[in-house]
Amino acid sequence: MRIDGALSVVEAAYRLEPDSSQWLQGIGEAFAPVDRERLGFLVAQYRIHSRGFDRTHLVATNESGEAYAKMDAENSTLAPHVHRETLCETTTEFVVRKGLPWSLVEARWSSELHPLGVHDSFNVQGFDGQDGSVCIMLALSQKTIVPPRTRGVWERVGVHLGAAIRLRHLLGPKPRDAALDGSCVVFDSNNGKLLHEGATTGSALERLREVARAVDRVRAPGAREDSEQALELWRGLLAGRWTLADVHDSDGRRFVVARENAPDLAGDLALTRRERQVVCLVGGGHSEATAAYALGVGPSTLRTHLGRALRKLGLSKSSELTELVSHLGAVHEANRGQPASLTTKPSGESSILPLEGSRTHPNL
Repeated sequence: MRIDGALSVVEAAYRLEPDSSQWLQGIGEAFAPVDRERLGFLVAQYRIHSRGFDRTHLVATNESGEAYAKMDAENSTLAPHVHRETLCETTTEFVVRKGLPWSLVEARWSSELHPLGVHDSFNVQGFDGQDGSVCIMLALSQKTIVPPRTRGVWERVGVHLGAAIRLRHLLGPKPRDAALDGSCVVFDSNNGKLLHEGATTGSALERLREVARAVDRVRAPGAREDSEQALELWRGLLAGRWTLADVHDSDGRRFVVARENAPDLAGDLALTRRERQVVCLVGGGHSEATAAYALGVGPSTLRTHLGRALRKLGLSKSSELTELVSHLGAVHEANRGQPASLTTKPSGESSILPLEGSRTHPNL
């Protein structure tokens, strides 16, 4: 799998498209160069709830993507918690990690995907830690193990996908308008000039400006070769407090908007805010490595906060946090009532990405 499309996927995730289908379409277009075998892929968004998940939006490139989407929908009963984590792995690796027999996969894939030349899938997923996730699923011609370097890059992409979901929930149905309200920080992407400082002042504002400039420099056309460097800089800004997004005006001028978007749980737990964030991420499906990246801290610092949180909660291991976070999410869901459906199409129906090179769709 290629890593040179990773930065483009992160940029697409932080574009504040008002329509979720258009947003997923942009992510798919950014991911398209990774599909070197031209076997197809899909990008799907989910609402996570106490019983499992509902798929709310979907775009697929061809019939392989459509077939995989059909089987993914069946996971709501077979594997209800499959979309409740941030990850980068193939289906082969998932089966091994869960201790499942491959024969179960073969029984499902043999009729739908094998005739299309598909024998595995590469999956990159971001989970916001509460009730939303986005997954990219790429069809592969053979069983595959992801190399460590590739896994590290795409796991970080998953972190950004989760942060982008949180940001979209935070900003509401008109994200572009909401992103420019009085609480955000706005920079001119051409010269880094501060256009609006919101409620942030002093050294924190200057540090945010430095990080925003550094991220923008490595995103420039002449510097895009090093996706790993760009993603390393584009980690949790100022201890996981901020997310950077792009906003374009009617003339096409681009602004870099910094918006507070930290992962967190309810404040009534006997934990510090940082400990709550760690619990939210690790209990919400992040590995320790991706949680540290999301918060912009080192692995040892992450483990220190995690250990303190476990002791305060009376837990012996981090895996027990999953049940705690799921319970808090269920309470939150019950208190707010069932949210309005995000679905714009029936869940079994998908949009088709107009991507160059597709082998099956006549309009491509």
